[in-house]
Amino acid sequence: MVQTIASVDLPIDETLKIQKNHLIPQEGLKGGEKRISIVTGTHGDELEGQYVCYELQRRIREDYSSLTGIVDVYPAVNPLGIDSITRGIPGFDLDMNRLFPGSENGSMPEYIASKIIDDLSGSAAVIDIHASNIFLEEIPQVRINELSKDTLVPMAKKLNVDYIWIHSSATVLESTLAYSLNVIGTPTLVVEMGVGMRITKKYGDQLVDGIFALMKELGIWSGEVKEPKEPIISEDGEVSFINAGSSGVFVPNVGHWKNVKKGDHIGDILNPLTGEISERIHAETDGIVFTLREYPIVSEGSLIARILALGGNQNMEEKILFELDSLYRDNMRIKGYTFGSGEKSACIVGATRGNEVQQVYICSRLISILEQLEIQGKIKAGKSVMIVPSVNPYSMNIGKRFWSTDNTDINRMFPGYDLGETTQRIADGVFRNVSNFRFGIQFASFYMQGSFIPHVRMMKTGFEDIELAKDFGLPYIFRREARPYDTTTLNYNWQIWETKAFSVYTNATDSIDSESAAEVINAVLSFLNKQGIIEYNCHEGYISKFIEGQELVNVKTSTAGFFIRHAAVNARVRKGDLLAEIVDPYSGKSIDSITSPVNGIVFFHADQPVIYSHTPLYRIIPTDDLI
Repeated sequence: MVQTIASVDLPIDETLKIQKNHLIPQEGLKGGEKRISIVTGTHGDELEGQYVCYELQRRIREDYSSLTGIVDVYPAVNPLGIDSITRGIPGFDLDMNRLFPGSENGSMPEYIASKIIDDLSGSAAVIDIHASNIFLEEIPQVRINELSKDTLVPMAKKLNVDYIWIHSSATVLESTLAYSLNVIGTPTLVVEMGVGMRITKKYGDQLVDGIFALMKELGIWSGEVKEPKEPIISEDGEVSFINAGSSGVFVPNVGHWKNVKKGDHIGDILNPLTGEISERIHAETDGIVFTLREYPIVSEGSLIARILALGGNQNMEEKILFELDSLYRDNMRIKGYTFGSGEKSACIVGATRGNEVQQVYICSRLISILEQLEIQGKIKAGKSVMIVPSVNPYSMNIGKRFWSTDNTDINRMFPGYDLGETTQRIADGVFRNVSNFRFGIQFASFYMQGSFIPHVRMMKTGFEDIELAKDFGLPYIFRREARPYDTTTLNYNWQIWETKAFSVYTNATDSIDSESAAEVINAVLSFLNKQGIIEYNCHEGYISKFIEGQELVNVKTSTAGFFIRHAAVNARVRKGDLLAEIVDPYSGKSIDSITSPVNGIVFFHADQPVIYSHTPLYRIIPTDDLI
C-alpha cells in the first residue's frame, strides 16, 4: 500500500510528496512483526537503487506467501532531485544527506528530513542505497562507522556485497541519514555501488539477493534465498587513495575489481591541447582496485582510484596560499594579504562560496584601509593581520555558489585533507595558512536567501567568547547550538584549534549593500583597535545585545506562493502587525496574511519571491520596550 510520509505544497500548483510502499503479510499483521526499510533516491543523480526497489518488490509479489514481516520501500526521498537530475535539493543548493536528523520546525528540507527519520525509526534494519557520483564506479560495498561495527558487520555480511569498509568515526559526517538513525538505535547500513546516473543490473540483482538473505535472518522472509558471498572486510588504514597530481583526461590501464601490484600502471592523464602525457599513475601498494575513475576529465586532487591493500613597518605582502591547476582555465589562486609582522594576530576570511559578493567587497575595502594604515605606521609592532578575500574564485567567476565541478561546499570540508578530493585539498591548503591566529573573523552567509540585521554569530562549542564579541560594537551577538554539519566549517575548526572565532553577517550576499558593508568594516576595525593590533580612530558602535538562538520567534508560512514582504529588517513590529502576504500565482489573490505573533524587532526576513510551505519567512527578537 502506497503511503505518504511527508507532504509539502510547492509554489505553483504542485504538492511534493515523499512516499513509501508498505508491504505486509497476506494474512495481515498479528503484532510483533519486524520491519526492514529500503531507502534510496537521497541524491538525485544516484539511480542504482531504483532498480533494486523494483526488483525486490517484483520477487516478493511472485512468492507473497513467504513474506512474514514488514517491508517498507522508499524509492525517492529527494523526488525533485531525481526529476531534475540534480544531486541536491533543487532550489536550495543543499545536499539531502547533510540535513538529518532534520527539524519539524525547520525549513522545508529540514522538515522533510525529520519526517523521514520519524518514519524509519524503529526498523529492524534500514538499507540506505547509494550509487557513486558520475565520476567514479564502485563495486557493491557496505560502509560502516567503526562505532557501530559490532551491530552492523553481522548484518552487512548477509547483504551479498563484495566489500565491507569500516570507517574511522572521525571521517563520518554526523548529518547523514545513516548516522542519525544509528545513534537512535535503528541499525542502518549504507550501500554504495555502481556509478551515478546509470543502472548496473548485475549489481542490483546481487544486492537484492543479499536483502532477501538479511530478511530471512531477521524473520521477515520464509522463502528460499541464495547463500551470500563472503565479503572482504577492511578498515581505513588498509585503503590506498590515488589522486590526480595534474589536470587533464584520465585513461585507465586497469579494470575495476582487479588485482594490482605495487608499481603497476593504473592509467595516464593526457593533455589534449599539447598531445602530451601530463602524468603516469602507478599503484602505490599491492591490492584490489575497488573504486575506479569513470568520468575522464580530472582536476588536480580528483580521485582516480581506491585500492584495498593486501598484505617593523612593512609593505603589504601578497601571497598565494593555495594554487590549483586546470585543464583549460587559468590556475585557481587563493591569495592572502598580510599586513605587519610578528604574532599571527588576526585572520579575516571573505567568500568561501561563489555567490558571496558582499563578503569579497568588504575584504577589498579592508585591504585598502589596512594598506594605508601600514604605510602610516599604524599596524602595531609585532602584530600582523592576514585577509583572504575569496577561497572559491573559480565558482565566483561563473556565478555558482558551490565548487564549480562537483557542487561541494568548501565550507563543509574543514579542516581538509591534503590527500583527499579537490575541495578537501583546498580546505586543507587554506586551513594550514589561516590556523594558529589569535582571532579569526569570517564574513559568512546564510543558506537561505534573506537579509539580517548586521551581527556577530557564534556557535555554542564551549570555546566561544561572548564578552570579546562585544568589541565589534554591532547591534547583536547571536549564539546558537552547534549542529552536526557545523563540525566541518571553518569557524568551528578555528575554535577547536584555539583561535577565537567570529562569524560576521551583513544584510546582503550576492549583491553589494554599501551601507551595511560600511557598518561591518567599522566594526572589524574597532575590534582590531581594541585588541591592540592597529591604531585607528573609529565609531565605538553599539552596546551589543546578546541573544540565544532559541529566543528568536520564527514566523513560518503554511502556504506556498508569491512572497510579498511588508516589514523590513530592523523594523519594530507589534503583535498582529502585517509582516507579509502570500499571493496565489495564478489568481493573484492573497491567500495568507503573515502577522507578527509578538512585539519585537525583525532580525531576519526571507528575500526569495516564491516560497514553499513550511518556509521560515521572519525571525523576530521579542521585546516589550516598543515606543
